[in-house]
Order: sequence, then structure tokens, then C-alpha cells
Amino acid sequence: MLLLLTTLLACRESKTSDPTSEDVVDIDEDGDGYLNDEDCDDDNALINPQAEEICDGVDNNCNGTIDEDVQQIFYIDTDADGFGDPNSVMLSCELPAGYSQNGSDCDDGEARAYPGSDEECDEIDNDCNGLIDDEVGDWYYLDLDGDGYGDDNQPVRLCILDDSATLLGGDCNDRNESVHPDAPDYCDGLDNDCNDIIDDGESFTFYADSDSDGYGDPLTSIEACAPPEDYVSNAFDCNDLDTNIHPLAEEICNEIDDNCNITVDEGVQTTFYFDADLDGYGNASNTILACTMPAGYLLDDQDCDDADNDIHPAAIEICNGDDENCNNVVDEGVQSTFYMDFDGDGIGDTTQPVQACDAPANHVLTNGDCDDNDGNRYPGADELCDEIDNNCNSVVDEGAIDETVFYLDLDEDGYGVDSTSVSACSAPTGFTDALGDCDDQNDTIHPGASEGCDGTDYNCDGLIDNDLDEDGLSDQSCGGTDCDDTDPSLPNTNGVCAAGLSCRDILDSGLSTGDGIYEIDPDGSGGEDPFSVYCDMSTDGGGWTLAMRFDPAGSTFTFNSSYWTDDITLNESNPDPEGSDAKYASYFSIEGSAIRGCLKGTTSEGCKSYPLPQSTTLLDLFVDTPIGSDSSGNGGLFFYETDNERLNWLSYAGFSLANTTVGSALYIRTGINIDDDLSCYDARVRFGLALNNQASVYTLNDAVGFGASAYYSGDCEYAIDEDAPWSVGAGMAAGPNLYDIGGTIWIY
Repeated sequence: MLLLLTTLLACRESKTSDPTSEDVVDIDEDGDGYLNDEDCDDDNALINPQAEEICDGVDNNCNGTIDEDVQQIFYIDTDADGFGDPNSVMLSCELPAGYSQNGSDCDDGEARAYPGSDEECDEIDNDCNGLIDDEVGDWYYLDLDGDGYGDDNQPVRLCILDDSATLLGGDCNDRNESVHPDAPDYCDGLDNDCNDIIDDGESFTFYADSDSDGYGDPLTSIEACAPPEDYVSNAFDCNDLDTNIHPLAEEICNEIDDNCNITVDEGVQTTFYFDADLDGYGNASNTILACTMPAGYLLDDQDCDDADNDIHPAAIEICNGDDENCNNVVDEGVQSTFYMDFDGDGIGDTTQPVQACDAPANHVLTNGDCDDNDGNRYPGADELCDEIDNNCNSVVDEGAIDETVFYLDLDEDGYGVDSTSVSACSAPTGFTDALGDCDDQNDTIHPGASEGCDGTDYNCDGLIDNDLDEDGLSDQSCGGTDCDDTDPSLPNTNGVCAAGLSCRDILDSGLSTGDGIYEIDPDGSGGEDPFSVYCDMSTDGGGWTLAMRFDPAGSTFTFNSSYWTDDITLNESNPDPEGSDAKYASYFSIEGSAIRGCLKGTTSEGCKSYPLPQSTTLLDLFVDTPIGSDSSGNGGLFFYETDNERLNWLSYAGFSLANTTVGSALYIRTGINIDDDLSCYDARVRFGLALNNQASVYTLNDAVGFGASAYYSGDCEYAIDEDAPWSVGAGMAAGPNLYDIGGTIWIY
């Protein structure tokens, strides 16, 4: 061995003794038995290809990889509960900060959740067993039928008691809500009260539930072992004829105790404010609760002085020291600006303004004095030829009072107008000293000019030429437009003379030019002004005057509309038969002998005309004809025709009996102001057709025509003078089905 070591040393010494040798020599500096060509750290004998890899951040076995297969797995521990997130790992030799060796945390965002933690009632899986709040909480009994009693054989632990369980046990049938220890024992073959005896109870009192709302009438009861049909065990209903009235009903503002708590409209009334001064604004300190607005009350509460109707939020602020518009500011924006007037010439110094309602001493409203120390110099002073600016307009001696006044003469007819004049020593170009031109744009109009016939004052005498009645229009006889120069009311404001008293009068006078718009004057010359109407000069012999027009999209002229019984017009500026709702003066100003109604459905149209018993206006016809039926002969105006003729109303409106609620009508009538027996109306119509599936007028079903409505109610909750829910202006009301169409009413 000594020989071998000596030999190796000798060899080593021989390899390094000649640094100039051309051969490359490998050495083993650390003496670990590996030369430097294969040792990755020849200065450390613990590092070589046969060394064991240890976790130290160094490549111990020289395989090019550090700490392979010797690092530990650590898990991030965000909630610092000692258990890490198995889905977030790190390889390391030592435990990093914020990590754990245990990776079994089920919620690393909740420090109360980790394996081995005590389960609590907190809706968290504290012990990470996959179950939330298991085996904790109080003991209850499952209550499958929701009757408040649970099955003794089905205990359950819950953190919070819900509808699925109960504190009370003893339910002998948890599938039947009528079976539990506190249930009455009915005669139903069941042990209802769970006392192990079937049907051992006595009879019970049950109360009629006529409206099927689940609450009984305390005044109507019956003794029985089990509740009969339409009876219940409680007596809490305060109105057993209305299913909307019972203890659980929602209270609505209708002056009825809907929820049976002996209080009417509690919590649903509106606050209204008294308007003592009737200025349209209420007093916030004077209120009342009600469903509808009482007389003298408003929804507004913004009046700051309810004793003065000139003070309210919309009032105009005036300068008087009061807050008229209730904005808590006095006289804002209405004070005047006054200016100091040292020289007392009535014009103040612009540089010294003061805001006030009334002028302070030595102050005036007008400013602009160019010298407030000279009372003869101010705006408006007479300019004199004195080389001084007397009137403060920065011009000297213009328009001096000793100059001549000249007038602008634009049309150069030798006459000027006083609206534009200049004072000068001589006439400027385009000016004259002759005054009196009434139209300085026309050289044929001036004093002394010849008169004309076109409604013009040519000679400037203040009168329209050839205008005897002084209505501003020249006589037709000399080429003017005045059709009656002795009556200043003609022609009317539209500049058109009336062609007759009505369309019929125009037709009879031979002045018709066909269908179209005409001017009529029903009361003749000297009364009300003429007005425009549409005349039908071709249908039904012609001479028909349009009185009402009904909007096909839905009309306001329902049965109880005030337009049927007043002399108020609507949209009268458009006399065309097509358009929105309109009512014309012809409705109340023309007396006629016949009425006609025209309906225009989507697929068909037509007109029905009827003679009237006597000449009358449509207003008087609908006012004087009592609303009623022919059952006693004291209501309605009925037209005599066959049923087939009457049913034309349906076909013209685009319908048939199949569209009605009656199917096949036994009672068919046409007329004016038709209603049933006036007790609880079902169908009614101002002008048109009424139908019933019975052979009498009582309980009418449907109506077709104008002002039609249909409604059935045994409670009579709608008054005769208010519209039922199902009403149209023109069209058909068939039960709850409404059909709006267009239409017109004419008078002849």
C-alpha cells in the first residue's frame, strides 16, 4: 500500500512538475477520487458524482440538478390556522413563512375551518368533513306536514329552526296536517288528536264560507263532527259575500274594511292639504287623510301664507317687502336700480347705483347724466346750437330746437311719415317737410291720392276706401271682398260669407258645389258669427251637416260624457269627417228633422238615418229624451224598422251576431238614449242598437253605435250617471269586449 501511494504521489508530482508540457493534465484538488473534468466542485470533497444529494441548495451529486427528490412539499396557509390549501403548494428545503406541512384545509380563507376543528352553528364546515353545521344545534322533530308537531321517531339537530321541523313531538301521522295532538277529533275515521282513539271527539261549530276565501261568517254556523262543504272552522270573515274581504286581505283605499280589523283604510290613505285662500297651493300644517281629495284640499303643501291667495310658489314676486313666491327670499329680482341725481335734473349718475323698491332721497330711475353738476345737461335736454352736448349723446348741436323738422319719404311721393324725422337746417336727401303719408313704401298711397276698391286707404284719411260698414273690407261691387257692406259682422273672421243657415239650406238654395266645407250662419245675419262645417251633399239626398266625429282609436264621447248634454265644442277647427274626436256648433245651433249615424269598421262601413218626431237640435234631442226602455214607454226614443234593418248597425261596424255575447238576439231595438229598467244597467247606447238574449229590455247584453256600454253586475256598484268599465264612443260593447271604430253623426 505504501508503495502504491508513493507511486501515485510520484506520478502526480511528475504531471505537475512541467507546466510547459503540451499535454492536458487532469487533477483531483479535493482528493475525493474524482478528477476536475468530472467533479463539478473540485474544491469540496463532499461534492462529486457519487455523493448523496441532500437538501442544501447545492448540486451534491453533480448531475446538473439541485436538491432533486429531497425537497419537501409545503402548502400555503392564508388563514394561519396551521392547515394549508392542498391546491397551492411550494417545494422547499425548509418551511417558508405563511406555509404549512399539512395540506388538508378545506377553506384556507376561513381560520375557523380546518380538520379537527369543533363544528359550530355558523353555516361553515368547521371540521372539513364535507358537511356544514352537522351534529350541532338543538334537537327538534321533523314536521313533514307543517302542522306544528313532529314525529317522535325522526329527531333532527338544527342550528336554526325552520318550517321543516318543530319543538313539539307527538305527531302520530306526520303526512297529514289535520292529525296532531292539538287537532280536533273529526268524524273522519282518523285519530286526529293522536290519543290512540279514533273519532272520540264531540261535534264542532263550523261557519259558512260563501265566498270561499277560507274565512267563515260568524252569523251563519252549523254543528257537525267534520266541516261540511263551504264551511270552515273559523268565524273571522266580516263580509262573507266578497272574496276580497277577509283578515289576510290587503287593505286598499276604498272606504271599506278589507282586512276585517274593524278599521277602514288604515295605512293607505293619502295626505291632503287645506287650501284656505284657494290659490291652488296647500297649507303643510293643515292636513287630512282620505282616499280621494276632499273639497278645499290639495296634494300640494307649498303655500307659505294660506290666508293670502296672492302669495304662493307660482306667484310673481313684486317689490313690497313680502315673499310672494314662497322661496324664503324677499323682493328678489324685482327691485329697481336708482341713481344719485346731484343736480336735480331728473337724470342720475350711472356710477352711483342703489337697489330698492322705492327711490331714496335725491335718487332717480333714469341714468346717463353726462354732467351731474349741471342741471341743464342731461339725456333728453333740448339741444341748442351752442356747441355744447346738451342732451348727453356725445354729439354737439344735432337736432337743435331751432332747426326745421324734416320727415323720411322713402317712396318719394312728397309726403313723409312722422315715425322717422330729423331736425336740420336744411332737408337731408330722402326727407320732406310734408307730413301725412300712411304707407311710405307705396308711392300711390298718400294724402290726396285716388281711392281704390281693394280694402286699402289710398288717400290716408283713416278709412278703408269704399267700406261703408267700416269693417276693413271694400264693397264687392267695386271689386272688394265684403259680401255685405252694410253689416260689419260679415264676412266672418275667416273672411268668408255664409252660404246659408245649414247644409240643407245651401242645398235647397241651389248653392251646393258638392261634398265639402261650407260656411253657415244658423241664426242668420246679426247673431253669432258664421262658422265652417262639412256638408254631405250627395248621400241620402244630400243636405247633411256634420255634428260629431268619433276617433277610431278610442273616443271620449262615451255614454255619460258631458259633451252629449252641453254646448261645448271640441276640435271644431277641423271640420273634416276623418280624424280625432270633434264636436261642432252645428250640434246645438241647427234644428233638423232627421239624424244620421255613420260607422266605419275595419272591413265595412255604412250609415243609418232616421226622421225625428219634431224639428230639434241634437243637443235638445239627447237632453230632452229620457234615458230608459220601452218596457213602460217612459224612456228612450225608438225607431221603427225591421230587425234585419236594425242589425245593419252590426254589419256597418264590421261585426255580426257571432261577435256579440247574445249569439242569437231575441230583443233588438234601435233608438236614442236606450237603457234597461234603470236599476242595474247592463247595456245602454246614446244612438244605435241594443241587444238582449231574452225577449224583453231587462238585462240588456250588448250595444252597437254611439256612446255604447255593456256591463253586468248584481251589486249595482255603478251609478246611472257614470260609465261602466266597458264603454266606447263609437263601436260595439259586448260584455267585457270593446270594439272602437270611427264614426260620425249628422243632422238634416
